[in-house]
Amino acid sequence: MVNSDFENLPTSFAANEFKILQNQNSIKFDRAVLVKDSIIKVTEEFKFDGRISVTTPQNRKKEASIKWSPNGTSLIETATQTVNDNGINNQFQSIETFSMSADKKILFYTRQVISDKVNFTIKATYDKN
Repeated sequence: MVNSDFENLPTSFAANEFKILQNQNSIKFDRAVLVKDSIIKVTEEFKFDGRISVTTPQNRKKEASIKWSPNGTSLIETATQTVNDNGINNQFQSIETFSMSADKKILFYTRQVISDKVNFTIKATYDKN
């Protein structure tokens, strides 16, 4: 991560590292997230046909789909996530937007989270290294 705007939120709300692999039919995200002093690695693969992808890292369940923005410059992931926090399930919606700089060396990332308990937006940028 090169730059971020998390306000007062923990850095675990965005990946420390992203690896993105795309082919004609799908895209795969490998994320490394720092949570409570340990790195959690999560892999998600999305088909461009709108199918829901389900991942279950640790105490979470994420159901998400991905699509291109109307102008084709950004990839938008829409998800419903459930987090089990000591036996209590908390659910929230998230919208993640991915776009590249013109020279394809910088990834711009925005994550908006909405629930009855929280509403926030974070932003981060990642270099291609």
